Amino acid sequence: MVGKDVDEDVSLLVEEREEPKGGEIAQTFRLMFSCRMLKYIPIIIWSAASLGVLSGLFIPFICSTMPVDWNNAKQTKYALLCMVFLGVGEIVGAIVIGKLHDKLKYKKVIFVHLVLVSVAFAVVIFYN
Repeated sequence: MVGKDVDEDVSLLVEEREEPKGGEIAQTFRLMFSCRMLKYIPIIIWSAASLGVLSGLFIPFICSTMPVDWNNAKQTKYALLCMVFLGVGEIVGAIVIGKLHDKLKYKKVIFVHLVLVSVAFAVVIFYN
């Protein structure tokens, strides 16, 4: 009998749920311009603008470090391949750091981040 009661409760919950007024997109815009979110709009705009600018400058920056005898198509090919591996590294790194975050305490994870960023900057400095 317990299973039957649970099924009835679930069906009541499903029946009571109403569709959002104006649709989900309208709700998203209402939330975006609510008092709670207004303080975050400059951060959202800055993130979007910096991402657009840095993405546009990244490929020419990588191409400028490649050999001069390569043609433009070859430079662009390898720059885009570099971006693919960068994206794969971000995904794998997020998974690894997430697992570390689950197992270690917060301060230890911050220390691991600090070491990884220091090593990355050292590699970049010595590479150039």
